[in-house]
Amino acid sequence: LVPAWIEETLRWDAPVQFVFRRSTAEVEIADRCVPANAYVVAIVGSANRDERRWGPNAADFDVARNPQGHLAFGLGNHFC
Repeated sequence: LVPAWIEETLRWDAPVQFVFRRSTAEVEIADRCVPANAYVVAIVGSANRDERRWGPNAADFDVARNPQGHLAFGLGNHFC
């Protein structure tokens, strides 16, 4: 079990800021069409500070926050 302050540190300043991927099928995201086989970039730092997910103080470092679900290492459980 990782302490919440470490998870918040990873959310606030992720070691990886950009994730490059290639779409496998055509998809619509935010009213835009991403064609199949297109290269896309996910900006992890931006996602980890999205106010729709983290609230109005998303840019603040808050050790009392529940940072579960951050994208510092992508999505899902990760172990070192």
